[in-house]
Amino acid sequence: MSGKKGPQDAQPTVAESSPLADLLSDPKKRLKLQPTGYFYLVKFEGGGALAYRPRLRGGMWFIKVRLDGRSLARAIGRADDLEPADGETVLTYMQAFDKTRTVLKEDLRAFFAPRRLELLPHALRVCPIGEVYTVGHALRDYLEEKRTNGALSAYRSAVADANAYIVGDLSSLPCAELDIKYLKAWFQSLGTRPLDASNFVRRANNQPIVCNDGEADRKAKLRANSVLITLKAALNLAWRDGRIDDDTEWRRLLPYRSVRKARQRILGYDEVEALLAASPSDLRKLILGALFTGCRSGELLALRPSNFNYESGTLFVHATKTRRSRNVVLSYEAISFFERLTHGLGEKHPIFRKSNGEPWGHRGYCYLMRKTSVEAGLEPPVIFHELRHTYASGLIMAGVSPFVVADQLGHADCTQIIKTYGHVSAEFAVDQVRRLSPRIEATAAEVRKTARWFRRLKENPPPRWRPIGRI
Repeated sequence: MSGKKGPQDAQPTVAESSPLADLLSDPKKRLKLQPTGYFYLVKFEGGGALAYRPRLRGGMWFIKVRLDGRSLARAIGRADDLEPADGETVLTYMQAFDKTRTVLKEDLRAFFAPRRLELLPHALRVCPIGEVYTVGHALRDYLEEKRTNGALSAYRSAVADANAYIVGDLSSLPCAELDIKYLKAWFQSLGTRPLDASNFVRRANNQPIVCNDGEADRKAKLRANSVLITLKAALNLAWRDGRIDDDTEWRRLLPYRSVRKARQRILGYDEVEALLAASPSDLRKLILGALFTGCRSGELLALRPSNFNYESGTLFVHATKTRRSRNVVLSYEAISFFERLTHGLGEKHPIFRKSNGEPWGHRGYCYLMRKTSVEAGLEPPVIFHELRHTYASGLIMAGVSPFVVADQLGHADCTQIIKTYGHVSAEFAVDQVRRLSPRIEATAAEVRKTARWFRRLKENPPPRWRPIGRI
């Protein structure tokens, strides 16, 4: 759609009685969809589509078009998944359908023009006023500091947590009157609240979760710990700036323990081979770059030929998420790979780009990654970030120190490595200790006999119950 106007007779290409229309028109069916970054599209003739994206806190309606060679999407309202529709900010399927048809008949350039500051979604939903320093004041100062000195993704995540779970409960409370009993009650209610229930949703929907669902209970408590980190960071900054005299109350509030879960999806050699075999050439290069370096997708897409140093065999990665630059040490295979990619490439051109020469857009590889995973027979589809975990686990299993792995990934210390890949390092530690420990008393034959016995025991474990013999 390169013209200024949309199609005057925009009609849906999907029938109203189609399975997709039946799915999107029923809020109960929409709630069963897994949260994802992909759209469910109802396309119109001549271009344009109504798009639905499921989310934990209720789905969103979008209008998606292709304008001037770019794929654009803009939200038009929340779906009536968890709250009743009002026709303006919360829309039913038919309301979103009619609004999409109306917009496609109007000036699309004006609709998709950059929005001004007052319409930015990533802003604190409270404007603290008055001389009394409240939690809302602390959140405002902390988010401003994080926006200036932190990564954009971390800032947006902190804003989302503050808006969804802190603003409605604590923002008007003076910091000097914070009480451990009140904070503990708020934190416990947050740990038992369903994942799709936030302060944006009516209180009638915020019923406690069923405690017999262990995974839902773990995720809710993990979410509560994340929100507590944001709250404590804001209050600690206010205390360091001298806006709060005492920091005792909130320091007594401890997070939930044993709610983190080790990373389970690590690709094996056969899965990597299948994924590379099914990938087109441009996506294959991007996947290999992640497997050779462990870099995030944004870090790979920002690489230029000057970032690769052939003489030292390193790759310089600019500060992104953690605001910390680093030099990634490359293997000999990775050095050869990057030497081929950067040979004859202009300085201003990205190392990883599409087959047509254009740079990858923001998350422009996601759909292609999902499609390739389906063709390779990998279920569930591979997420690009799982390549980073595959790289880290491969280093750990090869005997690389966790301190070196943390430095390669850009972490401040190895704490996150141990938490995330503890199960991998534990298995590797067992193998290393049993194979490399020196013999003290036993003979080599006795050691080999015990090793064979343990291998057979691992391959054929004994039954958990023993049949009762005859009396």
